[in-house]
Amino acid sequence: MKEKLTIEKAKKISAEYLNKVEDKRLREFLLIHSSKVAEISILIGKVKKLDIESLEIAGFVHDIGYFISEHDHPKNSLDILVKKKFEIDEKLKDCVLNHGANDEPQTEEGKIFQIADKISILDQETLSIFLNDKPLTKEEKEFLAMMLSKASMFLSRL
Repeated sequence: MKEKLTIEKAKKISAEYLNKVEDKRLREFLLIHSSKVAEISILIGKVKKLDIESLEIAGFVHDIGYFISEHDHPKNSLDILVKKKFEIDEKLKDCVLNHGANDEPQTEEGKIFQIADKISILDQETLSIFLNDKPLTKEEKEFLAMMLSKASMFLSRL
């Protein structure tokens, strides 16, 4: 029998799996990023009259697969939830699997979630992880540039 994934359970799963990410800076980013994506999704979702609960849950769990692999993290994230025997509706599945910049979400929640995922970088707490006293790596610079570029593009879709 499948279990309902609640917001509280999503928060616990997020902390459990994201704290397993080995790279300290990435781990710190993902922990903050997940909660920021949830917050932004809720803000936009309320205006658009969407399923706020699914958006918030997706915010917390969409990147838990990073502890396995960055490349396949959306699929890994969904696999973790399935293995834990949680109910996964189409909106949550769409948000988790299609939050990447090059993906094409099918649900309204998925489309808003994709936007929230990118514009979440425009937050002081999130940026402070990268812009501290340690120099940025080439990969971090490329990641920030991509996120900022996509954030700008996705803001125009609102």
